[in-house]
Amino acid sequence: MIGPNVGLNWGTFLDKNALPINGESNTSILGASLGAIAEFEINRILSVRVEPSYIQKGTDTQYSWPFMLEDKDRFQYLQIPIELEAKLPVFPFTPHIFFGPNVGYLLSAREEDSDPFQEYSVKNGYKTLDFALDFGAGIEYSIAPPVMANLDVKSALTHK
Repeated sequence: MIGPNVGLNWGTFLDKNALPINGESNTSILGASLGAIAEFEINRILSVRVEPSYIQKGTDTQYSWPFMLEDKDRFQYLQIPIELEAKLPVFPFTPHIFFGPNVGYLLSAREEDSDPFQEYSVKNGYKTLDFALDFGAGIEYSIAPPVMANLDVKSALTHK
């Protein structure tokens, strides 16, 4: 199976080196995920999925001390997850679970400060490669062979 992959990425990017500031809070953002998915069947139940994708990540951080400030961090990645998938084919639905490594390449990193308003590149402050372990579950629906609709929920464990 080969086809387009369109989705949304919802998450918060936390900076482990940030100084604890009184009143700091992070807000999750919603970003686009666009790419392709290729699935290579091992047998009726197991397959390998490859999903090269452009993905947007980031966070909005508010600081309330000594006065209200907001930083918006936006990151763009090219990611290539390679996942082992297990399916339970029950026509017309096929539930599945998957996990595997994910390698990301940082395309851009921008920060926008609210006071005074400034936008600038911060790419040099971050690693170019991002490694993660993805895992998730989903369901496929057979519209008409060979057309399938797929809905996945995925999470990642990332080492920074």
